[in-house]
Amino acid sequence: MEIKEIVRRYGLVLNTFEDDGHFYVTNRMQLQKDNADNLIRSKRDEIYQYLIDEKQKKQKEYEDRQQRLDQIEGLREIQDAIYRMEKWNRDFSRAMQKDDGIIPAMPQDDIRALKEKYPKAAAYLLAEKESYRDNTELANIGKKALEDIINGADYNIVLERMAKEQKEITDRHIWD
Repeated sequence: MEIKEIVRRYGLVLNTFEDDGHFYVTNRMQLQKDNADNLIRSKRDEIYQYLIDEKQKKQKEYEDRQQRLDQIEGLREIQDAIYRMEKWNRDFSRAMQKDDGIIPAMPQDDIRALKEKYPKAAAYLLAEKESYRDNTELANIGKKALEDIINGADYNIVLERMAKEQKEITDRHIWD
């Protein structure tokens, strides 16, 4: 049995609390059923190295993705403006419920103008919003569009394709 299969079959996971060279089994039932204790012990070093390599690979993928996100001009600026507006809404609501007359100052951010200034960032945020839909098919379309924008595809084409695919799905399921 290959190392990858052993890791998958028995749910082997690195000890993330301490970097002490240990891993643990999450699927003990399967391990006992297969009587594979000796197999894991004999391949301990190979399994540990495989788990370390997978962890580093995932970390690199995360960092690459984060770097591509950071390259979307204006994204952080729009997200910060949206956060400030949402925080103000919560604070305003809280102030009205307290009825103490202390109303927080409204942020001066113009989110609409920021989205016009940074259309790629606006497209990213729209695709992100669509990826959180309750309908799985529509959410998957949003996720695909989101990944396409992150990977550098033309956001206009991505948004057009996303709208077309969503329309096809809604038309197909209109009488469900």
